[in-house]
Amino acid sequence: MHIFEKLGWYILGLLFILTLYICFYKLGAAYLDDWDEAWYGEMAKQIIKTGEFIVLRWNGEYLFDKPPLYIWVTTLFALLFGLTEFSIRLTSAISGLIIISLATWYIYKKWGLLPAIVGYSSLAFNDIFIWRVRSGNLDALVTLFIFLSFFVMISQWKYKYFVLGFLFVCIFLTKTSLVFFPLSIFAIHELIYNYKNILKNLSGYFILLLIFVILVGSWLFLGKQKAGQEFLTYYLFKSDQGVFDIDFSKLKWEYLKYTYYSLQRRFLLVMLLGTIAGVFLKWKKGSYFLMIVFSYTLIFLLSFTMRNNNWYLMPSMPFWSLLIGYGTYFFINTVKRLKTPFSIAVVLLTFYVSYKTFIGHIIPIMHTSSSTKQTQTALKAKSLSKPDETLVRMDHLYPSTIYYSDRHVLSSPSSTDGVLFISRVNVAKRIDQGKLQWLLGKKGDVESFVKEYKVSGRYIDVNDEEVIFQAKKNNYL
Repeated sequence: MHIFEKLGWYILGLLFILTLYICFYKLGAAYLDDWDEAWYGEMAKQIIKTGEFIVLRWNGEYLFDKPPLYIWVTTLFALLFGLTEFSIRLTSAISGLIIISLATWYIYKKWGLLPAIVGYSSLAFNDIFIWRVRSGNLDALVTLFIFLSFFVMISQWKYKYFVLGFLFVCIFLTKTSLVFFPLSIFAIHELIYNYKNILKNLSGYFILLLIFVILVGSWLFLGKQKAGQEFLTYYLFKSDQGVFDIDFSKLKWEYLKYTYYSLQRRFLLVMLLGTIAGVFLKWKKGSYFLMIVFSYTLIFLLSFTMRNNNWYLMPSMPFWSLLIGYGTYFFINTVKRLKTPFSIAVVLLTFYVSYKTFIGHIIPIMHTSSSTKQTQTALKAKSLSKPDETLVRMDHLYPSTIYYSDRHVLSSPSSTDGVLFISRVNVAKRIDQGKLQWLLGKKGDVESFVKEYKVSGRYIDVNDEEVIFQAKKNNYL
């Protein structure tokens, strides 16, 4: 083994240790954040409590939102390690570790050490990517399945279609309609780069389709039996929640900005270089086609959608790092006479940009604690109330309240009534009827309600922002 190869293994080992630190340091220190984390944590808790895992439950009701695979994996970790903030985030963190390691290893084996370092830096210090990797949500897991499908697609493995069938099932059971993203790319790749073997591979395609239909169909059938036709209709036609409602007459630039800034600005130029080199020099190779299409399809489609969330780009981010690795390789080998000084310059610039991003963006993500105040309120309300009582949160920050209070919770930010919402007029009426007594929220929200509806009771201070109000019947009507 040459000295350079030894150095390569040493540096890869250090990068792996750094990845462990980025993904797992203080992973369970902060309370669950509102929305995704508390939402999915509560679903896992309900599986443990009720044993119901086909149709997920939340706040005492069936919830049609995302399919269950992430919650199933999280529940398994919760059973092994206890239901904690750490176990709820563990699925995402492990997924992130595998994605970063796979991308770095692939670049290293294909293009060498320096491209691997640059590709690693573009992914491991991508603040959007790391934010989602360190939180209890679906994006890192579904990104892992899509990234794995790339490696299976480019392999010559005789079981590739069998494995792809399972991966597409996993993608559907994590984010339903997102499965059409890799599935469509796979079909195009087969037509362009494997057209001579299409007839030969018909049995493989059939097995892929059969696995998908049987496993996904079984879950949909069981869910319909438990929750009715609405379950089937939602997960077949509505679960994307409008993300793929594309309007090509309306271009939005936000997703290009997300790409630019998440790549720490400088890496975008390297990605573009890798893209151009791949198009003109490697267009005959299917792996380069896949890297380019996986990298840009979501950017293009999302730029015409009505939704505007930066984490929708997550499945493309590992492929950006591959193109950046190839772009680095192409650049270094283009300037052969100045290869050594340019390589040193690339290393120094990469280190500088990554260090600044690590200090300015990654460290704050590792120490975030945005839901501390409302979590303290939820825990206090749990100690004060009875298990069968309903709490009312006077704003929309109710998911963490549901998780930490272990109570049924309604939200009253406005005059809306619904399954999860109650108008403030009806809050006052239910207080008068003796059906509600616990109001939670920011001091200004609670105090304005109490003053407007002349509700009697007592204030219980929780912290400098939040308060609990125990209301009494006051014959408001």
